[in-house]
Amino acid sequence: MFQKILNHSNSYNFYKEGYENLKNTEKDLKKKQDELNSLKKKYNKIQKDKESLVDEYQRDYWFFDFEGILSKFYVSPIINSPFSNVDKRCFSFMDHLAKYLKRNVDENNQPLVSIILPVFNNEPELSDTIESVLNQTYNNFELIIIDDASEDKTADALNSIDKSNVQILQNAERKGFSYCRNLALEKAEGEYIFYIDIGNAWCEEYLKTMMGAFFEVSDADAIYSGQLIYDNDWDKISGVQFGAYNKSLLYNRNYISLSAFAHKRSLINNVQFEESLSSLNDWHFILNISNDYKLYSIPVLQSKTNYESPDDETETELIHNLIDNKKDFSSIYELNKKISIVIPSYELLDDLKENINTILSFDSPLIDIIVVDNDSNDKVKEYLKAMHSEGKIKLIQNEINYGFTYAVEQGISISDKNSDILLLNNDAILTKGALEAMQFHAYEIEDCGIIVPQEILFDKDSRIKYNVPYANFHYECDVTPSRTHRNIINVPLFHDGELLELNFAPFFCTYIKRDVYDRSLGLDSELGRHYRSDRIFSNFVRHVLKLKIYQTSYAMVYHKFQQSTKKLKENKDKFDVMFTKNQWEPELAEKLGYKTPQWDI
Repeated sequence: MFQKILNHSNSYNFYKEGYENLKNTEKDLKKKQDELNSLKKKYNKIQKDKESLVDEYQRDYWFFDFEGILSKFYVSPIINSPFSNVDKRCFSFMDHLAKYLKRNVDENNQPLVSIILPVFNNEPELSDTIESVLNQTYNNFELIIIDDASEDKTADALNSIDKSNVQILQNAERKGFSYCRNLALEKAEGEYIFYIDIGNAWCEEYLKTMMGAFFEVSDADAIYSGQLIYDNDWDKISGVQFGAYNKSLLYNRNYISLSAFAHKRSLINNVQFEESLSSLNDWHFILNISNDYKLYSIPVLQSKTNYESPDDETETELIHNLIDNKKDFSSIYELNKKISIVIPSYELLDDLKENINTILSFDSPLIDIIVVDNDSNDKVKEYLKAMHSEGKIKLIQNEINYGFTYAVEQGISISDKNSDILLLNNDAILTKGALEAMQFHAYEIEDCGIIVPQEILFDKDSRIKYNVPYANFHYECDVTPSRTHRNIINVPLFHDGELLELNFAPFFCTYIKRDVYDRSLGLDSELGRHYRSDRIFSNFVRHVLKLKIYQTSYAMVYHKFQQSTKKLKENKDKFDVMFTKNQWEPELAEKLGYKTPQWDI
């Protein structure tokens, strides 16, 4: 019996000791976990401070004034807080501009405005939005609220509003906000239509400022402004969103809030909200208007939001299928001047065939195709020789890879001396109407020296985000205006998205009028064998000839993923000399009479 008790006692002590050890281990683990959490907090703070410093450095490096912030807003339409002094002085001008615009509106010049607000189970948030509308200093408006069969106390809250200019519509069953807005558009009597959603509010001068913008920009069919972004409780501002109107970026990813958007009533005869879309119907609606009507960006900040709209990839894909953003400029303008298209070629038979066949499909007697091949493989040479024999192209066949610039100059040297010049990469694809758009604007704009198209990269091309930070790289996007190149200048204060001035554009597709080329020294292959010559020529045109470089959004040209460069990489030594160093081999330089600049080390 005693032994049995002793055994039980020993077991008890063993388990008790084990239990105490476990408790101590648990305490040690908790202590270590607390230490780890503390270190994580310190690390996160350091990272946040670092990101803030980097963001502020990059922001200030990118722009120093209002002209610069408009350039930044063209490809990156969000600035997060904390705001730098440069940010604040730019925002202050945006508020000052709002003061100017509202002066266009007086008591005797206030057309009726219809404001549309759909709601569903939004009773707690109603007051913030509705009061911001009712407090507007612009007096002549009607507010149409559509309750989409709410199940909370929304209907009671709406029925308590006793204002003669507030009209409340009730749906018997849920129809969706697109249906609600279309219903309100049928009832609206205003000459101008505005929208606001729950989670958004307006500064009291918003309507007056935006109506002043309509009066200022008399040819506008629709306008939009920026927004102040707040946290959920409206306590703290977290950022500013405004995008100077960039057509390609808008098609790629929305940056316009419907609560900062307005249009003339006349548009609703042709454009309505797509009721089959459960989300992103506002983006679809704005895209439809931007395709067919004159839309302007207005850089003011009188609208605010505490709602972050999620990206819906399924409906984003659907919207891209529903909207065709390609306009055929040849339907409104015919080529009337000859164009010599010079294509420097290296390898890439399939891409080259697609390039040439696309041009031939335009079937224009005013187009000459000149291909200068830099010693491609035999299959490419055989194809080009056959095309030349058939009279479809002019051909210069090099037995040395001279690089881009020298080949371009060779091609220009055999072109018709009365023709304009289009420089075109062998992996580029012209769209219908692109040539017409470039030629039209080259001569329509008096001070135009160079005209370039949208350079559209295909979806999932990593260069998209590198050039256009806001873009969704899963969808095609124009990268001619670029953060990387920092080439966007003189963005119009009120921008219609049609023409953009640049200080430089990569010469993947470049339209040069003959008289401009003749007044220049041409592209300098001595100082820029494979690249850099485009910057030299751009600077000459701008600073010596006193002409400008413009991009027209009406011309779209697709650019594949630098396939020739990829092919060149297969020969490491040649790639190093031509692409990395951008230089000439000593024996080739001597043959051409070229000298390496002393600074090129």
